[in-house]
Amino acid sequence: MISINDHFQFLGPLPRHINSPSYDIAAYYLAEKYNLKVTRLTEEDEVNGWVIPPKYSLISGYIKDINNAIILDASNHPLSVISYSSAIDKLVSREELLSHCHYDHRCNDNIPYHFRQSYRPWSRDWGFCMTKTLYDNLTDDSYHVSINVTNGPKELLIVEADSNPSSQITFVLAAHLDHPGMVNDDLTGVITICEAFKRLSSASVFNVKLVLLPEIIGAELYLQKQDAFTDGIFVESVGIDTGKFYLQKPKVLCSQVPNICKTLNKYNIEIVPSRFFFGNDECIFESFGCPMSEINRGYFSEYHSDKDNASLIDINSIHETIDLIVDIVTKFQQKTFYKRNFKGTVCCSNPMYNLYKEPGQPVFGEESLAHELRPVMDAIPLLPSIFSLEDILAATNCDYDLTKKYLDQWCNLGLITLLS
Repeated sequence: MISINDHFQFLGPLPRHINSPSYDIAAYYLAEKYNLKVTRLTEEDEVNGWVIPPKYSLISGYIKDINNAIILDASNHPLSVISYSSAIDKLVSREELLSHCHYDHRCNDNIPYHFRQSYRPWSRDWGFCMTKTLYDNLTDDSYHVSINVTNGPKELLIVEADSNPSSQITFVLAAHLDHPGMVNDDLTGVITICEAFKRLSSASVFNVKLVLLPEIIGAELYLQKQDAFTDGIFVESVGIDTGKFYLQKPKVLCSQVPNICKTLNKYNIEIVPSRFFFGNDECIFESFGCPMSEINRGYFSEYHSDKDNASLIDINSIHETIDLIVDIVTKFQQKTFYKRNFKGTVCCSNPMYNLYKEPGQPVFGEESLAHELRPVMDAIPLLPSIFSLEDILAATNCDYDLTKKYLDQWCNLGLITLLS
């Protein structure tokens, strides 16, 4: 039986650039292991200036000194050549080489992740990533540099699954599958939501949607073709036990997730602002109307470097995160949801509705006439098109039974629909 650690050992070393043979291997591997579906996007799906880069593969890359000795061999780690490097094979001056070399300013012995060209395929240049130690030792007058790459079709693979696609309520679990040679960011998120989805899908009230994407550009192009999701969590960098979880709230939209997390006392969860540590696909989901929280374990010093590998990972942290995700989604599925069927504001005093609740007018000394359900009447038109009973109760502090009966009246008139 394949273990979670086996997944990390196999997938971790792969040079998973956002459109690459290795990314494709990872996508089909996970689809097979977890019974998921692979969806292909092509240049016909490009939109809003987002351009799919060509399928990219590094064949070889090296730097030789004046004695013809190899001082950097890109086969030792997939970060050694910048993502989507152009090809080169020539003798260059020291000054020219240094202008194309990058090192990690946090640590002398890390190889950094240079990803900018993944999102700017119209402006590609050649380059290497290396340790600061090696960079400082480039003292020869000239060097022979060689980078050999292949380029193929423009396509992106999305790995996805639905537990109950007929439901009007969809809770999405997302993670990004790219990042060459790295594990905590974000193979840990990938494996965590695959395992959580496996546990949730057999007893799903609403639809649970699993989506594994190439970061940002995959989310943008994929969501253009989807109906709006109700709520969701992006899971990232959860393989190192820092003693707590961090829940990064959605930046703009209202989500059920932060309030659910406040009730899960068996976990140490700190709720922080959007993009507190990391920020990527969740902002794309929000731009399509899906409030997207992020769960992570906080910043780690190996982030975006060759030191982010399987040796960092605490499997117990992965299992605890799986439990947390399952508990959040289970609590979400216990909520009572409604869909608003009208636009604007209903004239509740009209006899055809008879839903009006008196506010009490101080100018006439009628404060005591204010109906306790007036806040509910005022709140309904202001809520998202799909909202929960718990949203209203949290916003109004009204009685549960009275509020539920009042919402039943709205349902009977066809103004809202109870979803199941």
